Amino acid sequence: MARLRSSLQMMHMVILLAATATACGSAFTSKIVAGLATPGAHSQNVTNIRPIQAKPSQVVTLTGSDFGGAKKLYARVALSDGSTKDVRLRVIDKTSASFEMPEGAGLGLRKVQIVQAGGAQFGSFQIVADQDSNSLPIITGDKSIICSTVTFIDGNGDTQVGTKDCSAVTVNDCAADGEVGCKTTTSFKATDMLLAIAGNIKTGVTLAAVAGSVTPSAPDCLSNGAIGCVTTSSYKSADMTNLLAGNIVSGVTIAGTAGNVTLPPVGKVYTGITYGVAGTASTGTLTYPAAGNVLSTAP
Repeated sequence: MARLRSSLQMMHMVILLAATATACGSAFTSKIVAGLATPGAHSQNVTNIRPIQAKPSQVVTLTGSDFGGAKKLYARVALSDGSTKDVRLRVIDKTSASFEMPEGAGLGLRKVQIVQAGGAQFGSFQIVADQDSNSLPIITGDKSIICSTVTFIDGNGDTQVGTKDCSAVTVNDCAADGEVGCKTTTSFKATDMLLAIAGNIKTGVTLAAVAGSVTPSAPDCLSNGAIGCVTTSSYKSADMTNLLAGNIVSGVTIAGTAGNVTLPPVGKVYTGITYGVAGTASTGTLTYPAAGNVLSTAP
């Protein structure tokens, strides 16, 4: 317990404010990040408080070391009327403990003193008190760094309005691949970086600052006259210098070239003569009349 007393007496609260506002201040996000810093080379200390902004009945958890001990520990929370309230500090294990934020703390920064049954004090830290009825952000920074369009609660629990002129803040249009913090346009659109990975982009191409690593392969040819595909036994390459319309039967298209060769009907080809395309050839059916039926001389 003495080691916990020593550690908490030496710690101090570090509170940082991170706030962003749009050019006109129409949207505002505040985030208060807190930690406990303990000077010196002591291994027993409180290293974290979560959450650092709490409403009544909300559980606040302390993380650190050496929370064990024979006597009970309490969190003495400062209330908005100037009084304090002791709430039981429930020891979870040697590295963590928790307490419930009491009613009456109001809004703003409040001191929390860790005490032992009997009144012994071990140290203190600050927490941001909040209320269910509050809809404003609680910001501990100076109002001079807050846009004048933003209303907020300060560390004392008072309602304030920022004084910084944010009307001159502008966001430039995106003008380069992979740029961050710019306004997208039709030429430079937003990219989902979960999809913009090298394995989804062709080699030699860079998108959203990601260089592609995919070497594409052409698909197999699947149609007559297709270009840019890989030939197969069903779709072979054709020498277009020989693939002329006069070399192809009318009604047939090969590699995109329609034939214009017209074959005579079988009745006009002498019987026994085979003609046409091999495999689908035709045989003539024309017969000559008998000699006795033909004049020997012209009339």
